[in-house]
Amino acid sequence: MYFEAGLQETETKEDDAKPRRLTLDLLIKRNLPSNAVQWDYRKIIEELNKATHIRLDRENIGEIDNFELLGLTVTNLYLQQNKIRRIENLECLPGLTFLMLANNKIKLIANLLHLPKLAFFRCLSKLHTRLRCRRPPPEPCDFKP
Repeated sequence: MYFEAGLQETETKEDDAKPRRLTLDLLIKRNLPSNAVQWDYRKIIEELNKATHIRLDRENIGEIDNFELLGLTVTNLYLQQNKIRRIENLECLPGLTFLMLANNKIKLIANLLHLPKLAFFRCLSKLHTRLRCRRPPPEPCDFKP
């Protein structure tokens, strides 16, 4: 099954920057209190495992990975305005109900079957491209079959 991504005409200077990797430091910076950098590793992981909403938007991320550091409690994941090309490696977040990926460079959607609770999926892409998807995303979404 194929879906067409919505077209976004705007380009920014940020598009020229090299994509970043998703790191533990970035997860800490965006999702834990500012003093968390002083915590020991065990406390950081414990607190990340309690998180339900993870914000990683506008961070120039190129790949979705390292989510195994998060717990099963994550329900909302905000990844809009990054440089993500492939939607994959989310199987470690089976409780995900909300996935925001607008304004990325998505070319491939894979393994949505591992997200049985996913109820909201938004993925407007800067590139007008055909996407391969094993299961249609839930409604509402910005894909047109």
